[in-house]
Amino acid sequence: MWKRLATWFAIAFPLLLGAAMVWYSWPRTGQSPHEGSLVTMHYARLMWAATGLLSLYWGVTLLFLVRGAAGAPGSGARTAVLVSGALALVSVAGVLALWSSGSWVTGWYLLVVACCSSAVLSGCYRSLRGWSGRGVKAVFAVLVVALVVLPAAPLLYWAGKPWIDTSQLRLPDGRIFHIQRNRGGDVFDSEEMYLLTREVSKGRLFLKTEAIACAYGPFEPVLVIRPERPAYNLRPPRSTRPGRDKSGGRLVVGRDGMILFIYPYVDRFDKLSGCATNLAYDPDSGLFLSGDGLGLVSPFVLIAARDAPNRNDLAALLRYQGPLASAEVVVREAANPNPRVREAVAHMLTSYHDPLETINATLRSLAAHDPDPAVRKAARTSWSKIKVSDPKEAP
Repeated sequence: MWKRLATWFAIAFPLLLGAAMVWYSWPRTGQSPHEGSLVTMHYARLMWAATGLLSLYWGVTLLFLVRGAAGAPGSGARTAVLVSGALALVSVAGVLALWSSGSWVTGWYLLVVACCSSAVLSGCYRSLRGWSGRGVKAVFAVLVVALVVLPAAPLLYWAGKPWIDTSQLRLPDGRIFHIQRNRGGDVFDSEEMYLLTREVSKGRLFLKTEAIACAYGPFEPVLVIRPERPAYNLRPPRSTRPGRDKSGGRLVVGRDGMILFIYPYVDRFDKLSGCATNLAYDPDSGLFLSGDGLGLVSPFVLIAARDAPNRNDLAALLRYQGPLASAEVVVREAANPNPRVREAVAHMLTSYHDPLETINATLRSLAAHDPDPAVRKAARTSWSKIKVSDPKEAP
């Protein structure tokens, strides 16, 4: 009885698990949800756990085949088992690579290797004529099916372009916001879609959120400055492409209550390392900003009155050649109670040429009346640069 149950378990386990993975990974949300639509997100860790179980089953059955081949006559059978074992190890390495990167290239490579391994194991089974019994045949048949389901299920998960939860933020009033990303376009498209959502329910199998707005497109990032506090630390990016890798990003709240998604910005060509954002949202008014609209967001929106600005972020901002906040937004920061912010504003204003009269008036006021000597010095230096660069102000 136990042998019969073991045989049926060997047959049913991978098939049921594979069917559950297919059902679970089936996409339930469109690639371009509109405002107010419901987003149902899978948990990637459950897919990887199921893949690990299939890998474990695969390894046990492979050991079973190798043990049977050890006493089988002929060297051809043993050679076939060794080759199939090598292919199995390569496939497991592919599983681990897929686990860590989720790359499409790795996924297809794993699928091809698994199919080759199935073919080799078929020849191996035919060579082992010394075997007998329905249990062995059933285990082998299920092994071949598992070799196909093992790579196909994660591939189906990624083929559906699932929404992946990147960061979440709980406000004092209890509302929870999420940033969920999805690879847009075709399979090999490098652009990603970032969706700001509000949590509706969080179950054991699915996370359901309500879409607020989406940021998508090849926009240049806008740099912001973080305070020197552990709460704003970011994981280093896995990619060296400027401003493209947002995997280490997180949601934060600015001093005016605006929610921002910040992520590390690294440009090895210009040797810049700072902090960027690609969207901002005001939960009270419902205002959403992305792309060119981020020019209305101050780069000092995260800095409170007693915070020390992050030095790397400040250095990157002063040397950044991409889009900056509007001059009006930066000029308003000249009245910031934080002297380090006013000093940074004095340095930043040299990057603007319009409206020149407002910029000159702001620098003259800082140079003459600011109580902090470092701010007065920075304002005088910047004002002298603008006077030289402007023919109307040249001596």
